[in-house]
Amino acid sequence: MTGIKTAAGSVHLQEIGQGLWGQNPLLRLGLGICTALAVSGSFRDSCYVGLVVTLLLMASNTVFAIFGGKVPQKLGLVFKITIIASFITAADGIMKIYYADIHQNLGIYLPLVAVNGLAIASSDAMSQHGSVASAVCIGLGMGLGYSGALLSLAIIREVLGTGSLGDLPVLPIGFSRILAMLHPSGAFIALGLLLGLFSFLKQLLSPEQESKESQI
Repeated sequence: MTGIKTAAGSVHLQEIGQGLWGQNPLLRLGLGICTALAVSGSFRDSCYVGLVVTLLLMASNTVFAIFGGKVPQKLGLVFKITIIASFITAADGIMKIYYADIHQNLGIYLPLVAVNGLAIASSDAMSQHGSVASAVCIGLGMGLGYSGALLSLAIIREVLGTGSLGDLPVLPIGFSRILAMLHPSGAFIALGLLLGLFSFLKQLLSPEQESKESQI
């Protein structure tokens, strides 16, 4: 029994790790780019988006795992989009009531999470496993992976653009700020740098896997 629990735990850790690294939604699959580019100018806003996305993926995947098998295959996509849209609408309404200032900053980009393919990709990955535990772990992994990439992007832009992270000064006073990082063009530059770094690290840590994927 202990061996079974250990094996199951190892599988769940692998499922979480896939979202964090192997199948990172933003840096590997290219999902949620529009939202990331729009909100990454603020570290605080990026934190809230990352939290909402993670909770959304975990909640929607749980519903898919419980009820997905009872839905006809032809209606599967409609069911997924309906559940995802319901959760994101609820999150949007809650933030509008209790966190109006943050909601105003995020604008349309929070609801956009519902249609950017991130949640659907997570549910498709989950459907290969089926169990509720796997659904939660896959949603958690992809949510944390997206959040980590989004926060990394926000740190690059905010630190280089303002010299601080939130209210905490990071760069010395004499350092020349790169104001372009706070503009849309800076978001693309920062994302390109982050993608390059991610690709380099992935090639460095797992060169055999990268060479196989490049040949496909």
